[in-house]
Amino acid sequence: MISEIEVKSLLLDPKTDWFYLGDVDEDLISSFVTLVESKPHFLRLPRPLRRRLVSAVVECLQNIHHYAPAITTPSASSVVFMQRYSGKEYYLRCGNMMLSAGVDRLRERLDIINASTQEVLRTMYMEQMERSLLEGSRTNAGLGLLEIARAITGPIRYKFVEMGNGYTFFSIELYLSLN
Repeated sequence: MISEIEVKSLLLDPKTDWFYLGDVDEDLISSFVTLVESKPHFLRLPRPLRRRLVSAVVECLQNIHHYAPAITTPSASSVVFMQRYSGKEYYLRCGNMMLSAGVDRLRERLDIINASTQEVLRTMYMEQMERSLLEGSRTNAGLGLLEIARAITGPIRYKFVEMGNGYTFFSIELYLSLN
């Protein structure tokens, strides 16, 4: 989980494009996409890189929106999302509270995804898409982490921090190289 000191340092860091703490809904996702797409450095990127970056941003936010449990007492650890542009890469860090019961399953899924080649990820994506269509699911097809893994450079870095009362804070760090 991101500490209060880290929050302050990120807010004061001139490399931080944007930072958000709070709930995520469909309107906020649209606003973030508009914000990303309006940045001058984003507009100078080649179209495939722009598409990959927007895909990673949208999937991160949709995962938070769909999977973060309702938390009765608001806290700064509910949702965090930040993007940084360093000139050679985009850095995305997001996190949300989750039920601790789902940690082992999510960790296993992330480890499998991180160990997979791009070709294996593509196959996993197609198989998940077929399963989703056969089950009649139109939303929440379980493709989010696969979409993220296909869009970024390197592995999905993740961390789980036990918060007590059956909750864990889950965070991921993603890098998208501009080379």
